[in-house]
Amino acid sequence: MHYLISILVSCAILVIYALILIIIDQFIGQYGDCKITINKDKEFIVTGGNNLLTSLTDKKVFLPSACGGKGTCGFCKCIIKSGGGEVLPTEKSLLTKEDLAQNKRLSCQVKVKNDLALEIPADLLEAQEYPVKVTNIENLTYDIKLIEFNLLEKQKINFKPGQYIQFKIPGTDEFRAYSIASTPKENNFIQLMVRLVK
Repeated sequence: MHYLISILVSCAILVIYALILIIIDQFIGQYGDCKITINKDKEFIVTGGNNLLTSLTDKKVFLPSACGGKGTCGFCKCIIKSGGGEVLPTEKSLLTKEDLAQNKRLSCQVKVKNDLALEIPADLLEAQEYPVKVTNIENLTYDIKLIEFNLLEKQKINFKPGQYIQFKIPGTDEFRAYSIASTPKENNFIQLMVRLVK
């Protein structure tokens, strides 16, 4: 019985501590409006407090991110000229010495706290958003499905074999990257082979 009381008291203390940290973050973690400048010619204002990848995505600047912004793929690198703060331990394993010398950071790990000046390759700034509709789902194996999406509004998508596409489900903050299975000449729809990962 003594152990049970000790465990319950410890859990209660941890819950109270977590609630205090959440409340403090709500009051102290307000950074207001922050200006993001890209390649010295594109500027916009975002509300501080989100990570840079999310802030860029909200403004239709799409950096690659195979892991969906969880800090495990290293694809969302960009050069931060000013305002990025110190490199975080969560970034160090995915940044080379050359990356660090060039001020490259993982945009999913950089919290927007103040104005930022960025350099992003021009070809990444050409990435677009396409609304799609699921038109076919076919079972290929017990754990792989072929999913076909039609592009809405009679749009066309240009891609090269081996490229991937990021999907964001409306009403959620989740997005994921998938390799395109269709051929580039079929540019009014997209096919993906999606495997169930447990």
